Amino acid sequence: MKKPINKKKLIRAAAFALCVILLITGWIIYSGISGSLITQDAADRFRGETGGLFGQVSAFYKAGESGTEDDKDCYSAEGRLSVRGDRAAVELTALGVGGDWFFFHPLKLISGSYINETDLMSDGVVLDEEAAWRLFGGFDLAGLKVYINDVPYVVVGVCETEKDEATKAAYSGEPRIFMHYSALNAISETGITEYEVAGADPIGGFLKDITGKSFEKAVIVENSSRFEPGRIFKLIGDFGTRSMRKEAVALPYWENAARYNEDRLAFALLVIAILGVYPAVCIIVTVVRLIGIGTGSLKKRLPDLKEKISERRYERKAGR
Repeated sequence: MKKPINKKKLIRAAAFALCVILLITGWIIYSGISGSLITQDAADRFRGETGGLFGQVSAFYKAGESGTEDDKDCYSAEGRLSVRGDRAAVELTALGVGGDWFFFHPLKLISGSYINETDLMSDGVVLDEEAAWRLFGGFDLAGLKVYINDVPYVVVGVCETEKDEATKAAYSGEPRIFMHYSALNAISETGITEYEVAGADPIGGFLKDITGKSFEKAVIVENSSRFEPGRIFKLIGDFGTRSMRKEAVALPYWENAARYNEDRLAFALLVIAILGVYPAVCIIVTVVRLIGIGTGSLKKRLPDLKEKISERRYERKAGR
């Protein structure tokens, strides 16, 4: 006669399996979100195949303050410019960039190339796809010219707009033009508002500390480990106060996108933690029961073991 199915055990097993499946799904989603922003993994690109510990740190200046161009890995400033192309004149968001800015922000090129700090001339510009379409009605524009205040600038490339969810939420979609910081500053005297540094970080927080000493008036953000579970758990603990801003800092869209992802990851991690409670309790209970069964079995066998040991001792004495 077959034993009747234990419905309670079946329900517990199904609940355990479901929680495990959801946990695995949650971690896959968490990993996908944490790796979705190309602006936050410069340390990995800088490290390459050399190994070692590297970090990425950003410094954001408060309103009315700015830094200088000297001896930095990457920096930028933002303004608004009226730009004229073959098709129309358009008001664009202008990003004046310096250093290895496109190393930290490797926007996918549709055509042409990036501008670079080592360019002999500072009259090259890169358009995003929206600006390229509005100004020229196309994307293969290398060598064509745009005009700002009737001064010609050469289009060297056209890049895509980031397609990830966080950037879409943080950026309103207005067309952009990227130009040398020196060129933008000559037009609108825009101060540098953001720096990014990538380098060796042999001790956790070392790069952030030395960057903070170099940019004493700026808000410092450690990018390279910001999406690690330990950091995200801390954000959950800081819920509420995290949104309070004591500094008048206008963050660029890529930093707002990163903060958007931090909030998404905090929610995901909280759900993962809740889902993990039931499987953890089941495993602990099972281990305790197995230990109890083993201990009980040992206690039952202990008298027999003692008797066998006594018999062996007696046999050895008789043999002598």
